[in-house]
Amino acid sequence: MVFCINRGLLFGEVYATSDKYEGIAIWYPLTYTGPSLFKDILLGGIPLMLKTGIKSVTRMERQLQYSLSLFNKQTNQERWIKGKCWFLWILAVDRWEPQKNGYASKLVKPKLQRIAEEGLPCYLGT
Repeated sequence: MVFCINRGLLFGEVYATSDKYEGIAIWYPLTYTGPSLFKDILLGGIPLMLKTGIKSVTRMERQLQYSLSLFNKQTNQERWIKGKCWFLWILAVDRWEPQKNGYASKLVKPKLQRIAEEGLPCYLGT
């Protein structure tokens, strides 16, 4: 998860429930071009590959590339404001945390409020 957070901090915005990281949300702007081997090595991808295996990392990269391709396809339509749109890539809550604590709402509401105030669209790929 540190790798994903580092990528989010570098290329987008990261929200956390607290300094205990019960949950995180990672948002990317429309201008994010996606992962690359060089970027991933700089962000700490080698330890991630050693820990989880190349297949897991490759699967994660393919999922992000696919999500971004869908995102780009949608945002090329006229109803989107070119260059001003946000993509929610990760919304995750620790599986050991009790349910119904509102962590997901705490992670999403501040960013959605900012997006609404700016009159911008957002995208969630599921």
